[in-house]
Amino acid sequence: MSNIDNTDEIRRKISRLISERGLNYAQVSLKIGKNIAYIQQFIKNGSPRRLGEVERKKLAQILNVDEQELTDLPISSSSNKSSSLNTEILSMIIEHIETWLNNRNSTLSPHDKAELIKLIYMKTCTEAPDSAALKVKDFIEIYDELRKAN
Repeated sequence: MSNIDNTDEIRRKISRLISERGLNYAQVSLKIGKNIAYIQQFIKNGSPRRLGEVERKKLAQILNVDEQELTDLPISSSSNKSSSLNTEILSMIIEHIETWLNNRNSTLSPHDKAELIKLIYMKTCTEAPDSAALKVKDFIEIYDELRKAN
């Protein structure tokens, strides 16, 4: 079976599961933190082609199914282990961002701050704390330069 057939089959399955649980596309979209039309566009239009990892995890929890059932790509057990939250690094990222904002007497919208935290975390969560700290500072400086340029 081709990947297109697999992704279409997964979309049909997700649609069925949503219906079986008495939910609708809009409710599920909002529950996974997306705009109201996200799941409808995914199921009806095939966009995005595959759910992102975060959306897939949330959707699996909402539908009470194994995450692997919602993708045609293998989810390795090693990636599941690495996805456990590294709270030490996450706390360090948040602290560095707050310090950076305070030093500049600046603010970010909650959405932008969350996106910045998520981006930096994804790039540093597997690092040793000392190495991660250096990278966090580098990413914040890059982000700051990009903000100034725009």
